[in-house]
Amino acid sequence: MAISNVAFITFLALKNTPLAYLTAYSYERLNPLHQVAGYTTVTYALLHGILVSVSFIQLDSKSYLLEAPQLHAMTAVSAFFVLQVFALLVKRIRYEVFYISHILMYMVIIINVGFHRPLLSTRSVMVTGFAGGLWGLDRLLRAGRILWYAYDNSAKITPLHHGGTRIVLQRSPSRAVAGTHCFLWIPKIRVFETHPFTIIRATPLSLDMVVAAHDGFTNDLHSYAVKHPGAILRASIDGPYGQLPNFSKVVDKVILVAGGSGATFTFGVALDMIKWLGDSAKPTIDFIWTVKEEGNHTSFLLHLRDNIDFSNRVSVLV
Repeated sequence: MAISNVAFITFLALKNTPLAYLTAYSYERLNPLHQVAGYTTVTYALLHGILVSVSFIQLDSKSYLLEAPQLHAMTAVSAFFVLQVFALLVKRIRYEVFYISHILMYMVIIINVGFHRPLLSTRSVMVTGFAGGLWGLDRLLRAGRILWYAYDNSAKITPLHHGGTRIVLQRSPSRAVAGTHCFLWIPKIRVFETHPFTIIRATPLSLDMVVAAHDGFTNDLHSYAVKHPGAILRASIDGPYGQLPNFSKVVDKVILVAGGSGATFTFGVALDMIKWLGDSAKPTIDFIWTVKEEGNHTSFLLHLRDNIDFSNRVSVLV
């Protein structure tokens, strides 16, 4: 069950998941299921390791536990345990540390489970090979997309009041629409990191994002923008990801509710709807936005709202 679940959680973790086309659910909407399946897999792996070890100890076959296949199994189970601890304790505090450990522990698990049951007759190595192949293919697709959009592309970064940074890229994917998101790569800021941000506006010749400065990459990006306003940096993107329904065909009124910096998503949705509705009388849009008057992470969006033409179609309540 643990080995089967490894393939399942790998499938759910893919950014380029086939389920996005079959069910209209992008990877981020499948993430809660990935987490539940992950917790279940760790439980299976720990129970398997503990019960098998106890059985061999009771049979006075402790030396069997020191053989290479069993040592690989213990390494994989230990990696499962480390992965679980980081997911529960580190993820909310230092996401980047959690993410790196997640990838490293996954690689340790796949390799050591393969060496634990290397015979094709057991089929375990086939399942782990399939899971590792899925993950590797997804990484190759993402890397290839970043390389493609890195060609003749750059990002103009502009600091906004109250801790925000506006990013305008010269190249935009054909499927990019406001409200979806892309993984942004700016090697000048962090060469080995990509981070997801919501698209505010997309045209065939440009793509706009607005990033709130918190810590890590976003804080470094804003600091650089403050020191070098209007700077042009080499950049690329991976995406877009996420799907939005065509509200104009199914509803008469749309109510968008956002809290704090979550308005970057609903701004994009409202702008994209206005773009495609044209002169149509329906649907109308009510935009309800809850913010704290203090705090840089949301107040810069008030500045953004005041500088966006929503037209008379949108009523905004803050």
